[in-house]
Amino acid sequence: MDFSRDWFFDLDARLRGAGLDSDAQSFDEILENLRARKIYDADAFASHCAYVILAGGFSQKTAKKIHEKIMNILFNPPRRDATPLPGGADGAAVGGELMQFSSVGGVPRRGEVGIKKSVINHELPQNKNLLNRAKTLRKAGSLPEALLWREIRGRQINGLDFDRQKVIGNYIADFYCADLGVVIEIDDKSHDIKDVYDERRESYLKSLGLNIIHVSAKDVLKNPGAVADGLRAQLQSAKSNLFGALLKIFNNKNKINAICKIWENREQLRDGYYGLDALDDKLNYLQKLPHIGKITANHLARNLGEDVVKYDIWIQRLGVAFATQCANSKAQRAILESKINNGELCDEIKSACDDMFAHLCVETGLPRGYIDVVLWKSCQVKLISMDDYLHKPPVM
Repeated sequence: MDFSRDWFFDLDARLRGAGLDSDAQSFDEILENLRARKIYDADAFASHCAYVILAGGFSQKTAKKIHEKIMNILFNPPRRDATPLPGGADGAAVGGELMQFSSVGGVPRRGEVGIKKSVINHELPQNKNLLNRAKTLRKAGSLPEALLWREIRGRQINGLDFDRQKVIGNYIADFYCADLGVVIEIDDKSHDIKDVYDERRESYLKSLGLNIIHVSAKDVLKNPGAVADGLRAQLQSAKSNLFGALLKIFNNKNKINAICKIWENREQLRDGYYGLDALDDKLNYLQKLPHIGKITANHLARNLGEDVVKYDIWIQRLGVAFATQCANSKAQRAILESKINNGELCDEIKSACDDMFAHLCVETGLPRGYIDVVLWKSCQVKLISMDDYLHKPPVM
């Protein structure tokens, strides 16, 4: 282990030759992102956060499996009455005619962390010819709609975000909550009176796995606050169901709670992160997210495209090996090794690691973040063994 260009590229070639990747992305994706940083949307930002929260204490393979299951639940919350329409869910009845359009769900968007979205969330089927109509309805909404919107907008209901006059297929829903897959409809007639159009509309929305909550226009006009309180209770129950479903996948309340908090506030958290310019400010910001500490913040920042390293236990050991490779004194090496701590990075160990990365950047011409990934993975799969380089106390 001479920390040379040839040594590093040999490790890189052997990892690639074995078909291995690292973290939530392939080596090529990590390198591409470090060289030309992507700007992630709120969903992908939260997904990256969830992955690094789960990665601590698990093998990469296990973390990926749990992460994929959790993200599928978050994108597809538990719902009732998801009965497909005859002939598929991509058609909707309008005025007696069946209009067909393609669902865009089920395909991960570029740059997202192994996410498999269905038609829930931002990928609902949508008749774009209705977008202008929906815009007009938002400006000229009915009084009950305006009163209820005043009660639920701005995340007033359990921190949930709602869209108003949301186009779903060939229909326009009064209100839509993507986080829970819930449609809220204001009914201006009796629940006992439903025409064919209403039945088709409701069947179609349910076929997408959406839950539908009906509220009476009369009740909204009489007491919009009381209606909002009722919605708050119903939606809190839905959130509890979501939390319970996640716990069945991964029984760690602290981590699941942290993931849920980030997911619920993902737009605000994502915007806060990208609103910062200085790298130190970004790292400090990430450290304050639920269940993300100092070392994990570096891991997350690197996955988001920042050229930083994760000073985990293997990297610290390599840094010590680099710093002491010419040291003649075993005592000197042992003193530095004793300062290795995966929970708290001391300045002396950080300096040793930074010197190693600076040297390898010059040797290889590659970003620090990519070098970090290759070294970490090489240690994990035993291409690098520290046994011959670190001090071993005598056996007593």
